[in-house]
Amino acid sequence: MTPIRYSHLRAIARSPMHYRAAVESPREQTPAMRMGTIVHGLVLGGGQTVVYDGERRGKAWADFAAAHEGREIVTASEVARAVPIADAVLADPVAGPLLRAEGARREETMAWSMDGLPCQGTPDSWDPAMGILLDLKTCADASPRKFAGHAWSYSYHAQLAWYAHALTLAGHTVRECLLVAVETSAPHGVTVHRLSPRALEEGTRAWRAWWEQLRICITADQWPGYAESICTLDVPAWLEEDDGADD
Repeated sequence: MTPIRYSHLRAIARSPMHYRAAVESPREQTPAMRMGTIVHGLVLGGGQTVVYDGERRGKAWADFAAAHEGREIVTASEVARAVPIADAVLADPVAGPLLRAEGARREETMAWSMDGLPCQGTPDSWDPAMGILLDLKTCADASPRKFAGHAWSYSYHAQLAWYAHALTLAGHTVRECLLVAVETSAPHGVTVHRLSPRALEEGTRAWRAWWEQLRICITADQWPGYAESICTLDVPAWLEEDDGADD
């Protein structure tokens, strides 16, 4: 069985059908996702990408892509745009020391099992001496007010809670979970966000609910979509409120 990763588990929040599709047919990287991958590589190290010195079109591109099938291909121009973003992260007085901490384990894949099912995950950074679990995120707005909504909508709190649980199973003590947010547009603002105990508790509740649904689907080998009956479409509450505003 393919190990269960957080990106797949999160898909079941949409529907079991979307979970199975995520496992069987990994989605193609968008430009924003590629930029995040490049920034991660520049900040955290590792050779996950292959650089193509040209545009993503034509026979030369097709030949290069075929020769590097299965690898994440980025262009030289994309790398050039990512460099100042990565530099901003490493130069930040708070984020930089955390990411350069001696003894921190960067992008090390963990493997564990729950309820007899194999799991796998790759935290961006785990510092066992400090007990700090950290994830790096690229975004449009890293400010505390705006990023909070972005983090919640993408369930970053559940992702860190998922990794923290795996580390706990391995006998580690997780003292802090941090999100380093960096803006992809100049001047590339950086903010380090600490997840509160309440946020982590909600993140744990979320991934456990998805996990239980996944176990049911695996046992029954049934992967339904959004609904298995007719749904009623009514006037949205917000529209009714707008209609009464002029009375």
